[in-house]
Amino acid sequence: MTCAGKEGSFLIYNGSNFLKQRLILSTLSGKPIAVREIRTLDENNPGLREYETNLLQLLDKITNGSRTRVDSSGQSFTYQPGLLHGGTIHHDCSTDRGIGYFLDVLVALGPFCKKPLQVTLTGVTNSKESPSVDHIKASALPTLKRFLLVDDGLELHVNKRGMMPNGGGEVTFRCPVRKSLKAIQCTKQSMVKRIRGTAYCCKVSPAMANRAVEHAKGVMLNFLPDVYINTDQHKGKRSGNSPGYGINLVAETTDGTMFSAEAICKTMEEEGNPSIPEDLGRSAGMRLLDEIYRGGCVDSTFQWLAALYMALAQKDVSKFLIGPLSQYTVYFLQHLREFFAITFKLENANGDDDEVGEEDDDKLSGSNKVMLTCVGIGYNPLSDDTVVSSSRKFTFEYFKASYDWKTNYVASPYHVRLALSMFYPIAGAAVQEDFCVAFNLPEETKDAVDQQCRLTKEINDGTHVKALSFVLVEETKQLSEDFERLFQRTYDTTVEAVDLTDDIPSAAAVNSFYRMADTEIDDFICEGDVFSLEPCFTLMLFSGVSILTPLCLRFNPADTKMDVFRFINAPEQRVPMMRATASLPFCQHNELKCSAVDIPFDEASGLSLLLVLPNEGTELREVVAKMNESHLKQIEEFLRPTITTVVVPKFFVREKTESKTILIKLGYGGIFEIKDLRVFKEAARGLLNGFFQHCYISIGENGNGHLPTEPESSSNETFNANRPFMFFVRRLADGQIFQIGHFSKYIDPDEQW
Repeated sequence: MTCAGKEGSFLIYNGSNFLKQRLILSTLSGKPIAVREIRTLDENNPGLREYETNLLQLLDKITNGSRTRVDSSGQSFTYQPGLLHGGTIHHDCSTDRGIGYFLDVLVALGPFCKKPLQVTLTGVTNSKESPSVDHIKASALPTLKRFLLVDDGLELHVNKRGMMPNGGGEVTFRCPVRKSLKAIQCTKQSMVKRIRGTAYCCKVSPAMANRAVEHAKGVMLNFLPDVYINTDQHKGKRSGNSPGYGINLVAETTDGTMFSAEAICKTMEEEGNPSIPEDLGRSAGMRLLDEIYRGGCVDSTFQWLAALYMALAQKDVSKFLIGPLSQYTVYFLQHLREFFAITFKLENANGDDDEVGEEDDDKLSGSNKVMLTCVGIGYNPLSDDTVVSSSRKFTFEYFKASYDWKTNYVASPYHVRLALSMFYPIAGAAVQEDFCVAFNLPEETKDAVDQQCRLTKEINDGTHVKALSFVLVEETKQLSEDFERLFQRTYDTTVEAVDLTDDIPSAAAVNSFYRMADTEIDDFICEGDVFSLEPCFTLMLFSGVSILTPLCLRFNPADTKMDVFRFINAPEQRVPMMRATASLPFCQHNELKCSAVDIPFDEASGLSLLLVLPNEGTELREVVAKMNESHLKQIEEFLRPTITTVVVPKFFVREKTESKTILIKLGYGGIFEIKDLRVFKEAARGLLNGFFQHCYISIGENGNGHLPTEPESSSNETFNANRPFMFFVRRLADGQIFQIGHFSKYIDPDEQW
């Protein structure tokens, strides 16, 4: 395995080898990575190279919410991927590598973006260190077309050529978006029917290209007669900033497979004798013959791309015939297993000598072939985007239905959704309709279960966030096999049988579960709570969500002063007010008449605390009444890094809510009112009798200090939270809201939990 370990949610890698693979798969899977010990043995030039930093900048442009932190020496960095957004982008590529180094990343990610890619890249179009744009156009794009249901909008155009070392070239790449890639079967090798190619030259005599063409054809005409090589001479501004020439050859088979090879002249800075066009042409021809000898349904350079598309294709079997595995592909298959937990079956496609007839032997002539086989995971990033959108909408509905401006409050409507959705597969049509309307669940039950398992694992990482569901069932009733299999094995949810006619053992079971899980929720059900259960109660659900990670911003205890906080019930109450100045995302929202500041939690958590403070003269309840998911999106778009002085009280909120009452108020009460759940073995169906949620969050001076503070000055923005405010705990990668709440009421420390 290439992964050195795991810290929190981060996969740890050492060294710079295969960095591009790791960044591509991290972006697609959403799994953050930390790369360490980058060229530490290179005394002259340790750390990241310019082209690697440039690639990180490109990834930042095509995603929303990505966070990259590089240490001062450049020898380690962390990358937390955001959502693939796409759209129109212009990027100046580092001339240390060809445009192809960056372009094949876009080819890999393009089909999975939210918006179609339209990218303009400038730099070196043809270089020895990376595939040229001609090679990608000839071989990578046809491979992608095999997996696209419709290839309209897939285009790569060379506007200007640019040779090493100074570049000056420009290409335009367009890629359509697809909901899913189709699973394909490419199991037969076909015959080459024609050879095509392009000989190009920039700022040198056209004779160079013509001489290379003549000798390349001399090699290829021994192979087959249909050979045509075009010359592409660029002059003036279209010829880039450096002289040079080269030749790209493409062999096309009867089934559309493309094999490509290229040869490029030396630059003036390279040592040794200068390149000779005749040698260049012969070299390109021999390289192409080598690719044809290797065979398969894709050339050796882009075996990894075919493997990626197979892994992410629809949930069906894909088979792909390739030549001998390249070392790059071997490592890519290992990385696929680490990021997506997917493995391939590798078979010798030539089989045993005794079992292969002459006809099959002819079809698989050349080098030994490998048959790649896998079942796709049905990758669809757009579905996650839909989940975030529907969950944020439900969050605001739930928060407003439960909002009480006279108290403190925190809830996780997102986990309410996840906890209730567990019952979707065992519900009848009437209750399932409620689920679909409220939570926008997939139509297929299997897809809903897969989504449920994945989302539950994402929110409950066990270190930074604990989000746990707990189910109580009446001990006198026998559970159905479907319920046991679904909850205890598929969801891995704790189900405990108790005497639900007695509230004392029921409360003890709930409290014991959340206390042993270290959720900071010591007494989910407290003495004096109204928890009198009716004799007919047979099924109860509990949800607990605790934010346990510290902020990145460290508040110096020496700067914490007693100051007035204008509580709803104690407008002159003095409380400890923390103070720190740092570069933080800050904005004003004129319509809502409020300001907002976004403080990241510990970097490994991928979360942030968004505080929303009404302007002077505006009450929090006015902001809550107006605010919806569209306003929150506007605030997120308006946020800009600003030197901000944050003054905020030390606070914590523990709050228990009866989710059943709120959901019924919202019109989603079918699961509590209709006996339509297949929970018990008896013929009669049941319903969910009760649903409680308890959430916890604490904000204090225990920041980890990863966010550097700044000296306070008169030009700083000030966020003085000395009056009631709202807060959101969000996942930075996609904006998913884990908790929402407000801090408004003074509670005497002696009376707190």
